[in-house]
Amino acid sequence: MTGLVTDFERRYSTVIRDWNSRLDRYRHESKKVVIWGGGSKGAAFLSAVDASGVIDYVVDINPFRQQTFMAGTGQPIVAPNFLKGYRPDVVIIMNAIYRAEILRDLNQLGLAPVVMTLQIPKENGA
Repeated sequence: MTGLVTDFERRYSTVIRDWNSRLDRYRHESKKVVIWGGGSKGAAFLSAVDASGVIDYVVDINPFRQQTFMAGTGQPIVAPNFLKGYRPDVVIIMNAIYRAEILRDLNQLGLAPVVMTLQIPKENGA
């Protein structure tokens, strides 16, 4: 059991370090970055990384989340249509299952940002 905990700590640290490095690069390049998904995955991601000065908005299709703020970090939650005027350079999708739908939505809005999907590394193909 101790090995599993140690392995988790190592993998978690690596993933967070990689995301922080990527976000730091975007910050220095003055890229506009949003995350798509204002639920628990989005909240966990934003609380784990240093998003200050780089992720200013969270996109969510749920109208009950829109015009509110992310718990703990305070980014405004906006509707997808907001992106038409904001024109993000990068969209980070919190739930990979919605990737095709989000890509279609971005295309319909006339946007072509870099799209990344939050991936949780799995061990042994599990």
